[in-house]
Amino acid sequence: FEFDSSLWRVVSADSRRVRINSGSGSPIIVFTSNTPLYIASESGTPADSVIQIGQAKYRGTVTAVRKSHENLTVINRLPLEKYLYGVVPREMPHSWNKEALKAQAVAARGFALANIGKYQEQGFDVCATVNSQVYGGFASEQTNTNQAVDQTTGMVMTYRGELVIPYYHSNSGGRTESSENVWREAVPYARGVEDPFSLNQPHSDWAVTLSFSEIEQSLARYQINVGSLENMRIDEITENGRVGKMTIVGSHGTHELQKQDNRWVFGLKSHYFDMWINDQTITFTGKGYGHGVGMSQYGAQTMAEAGYSWQQILQYYYSGVRIE
Repeated sequence: FEFDSSLWRVVSADSRRVRINSGSGSPIIVFTSNTPLYIASESGTPADSVIQIGQAKYRGTVTAVRKSHENLTVINRLPLEKYLYGVVPREMPHSWNKEALKAQAVAARGFALANIGKYQEQGFDVCATVNSQVYGGFASEQTNTNQAVDQTTGMVMTYRGELVIPYYHSNSGGRTESSENVWREAVPYARGVEDPFSLNQPHSDWAVTLSFSEIEQSLARYQINVGSLENMRIDEITENGRVGKMTIVGSHGTHELQKQDNRWVFGLKSHYFDMWINDQTITFTGKGYGHGVGMSQYGAQTMAEAGYSWQQILQYYYSGVRIE
């Protein structure tokens, strides 16, 4: 084709438009946010495309959506299995045992499928952070984790014919937790189980000491106003050993923290802890890292090293599931 340059002009980005520049900064194309245009690399098909944005590379195609003049969201569209290439090595070390990596691949696949459409209003299915699963794109891929994805292609867990949401975490501290003790719903396949495989591993035991002043600052960040801290007490322990309810006592009243709220407020690794008050400090002695529901990643690695298959690992941590 031959174009008459007099009929073309460069259009600036505004609250409705998105402009794509080349690596040298020259404008390539401008499109409106309500009709997003997906861009692939110039070689190969979209399924095989690897495109670079800034310093990051991604498989598939990319577009950008501008919700306001200041808010630009870059969206990566790609096949599920290629998405998992960029997730598994960010959620589990690629040097770990292949059976643990396969278990992680199946869990990540199921979690992605169960969360498709979660961010539909923003124009995408899942985000690239821990709010969904950590996704690092093409640059994070590793041979071992890609193989783990390929060797379990399409495999998911089901419970009585329904897709399982396979929650997972870093280390259970010796016992996993039932879902209703972390969130609201009691899920039949997410039951607390004894987990000796997670013991004597990183994060299986920890301790943190905070001063009353540090705790008051943490409470303020969460808009919890009880005045000067006077006391804290644990009121309920779940059947799996985690703190189910605790009360903060201050000069202006009390405040109740339920389930894993205390983990967020005090910046703890888990809500599996005991605590000791000594003058103007509180020491938390805890176990595990994460919410404790579903598969313990360090436990999975220990099981794999001991000769368990990826299927056995998943069926240990998720009660009554089928893999299909």
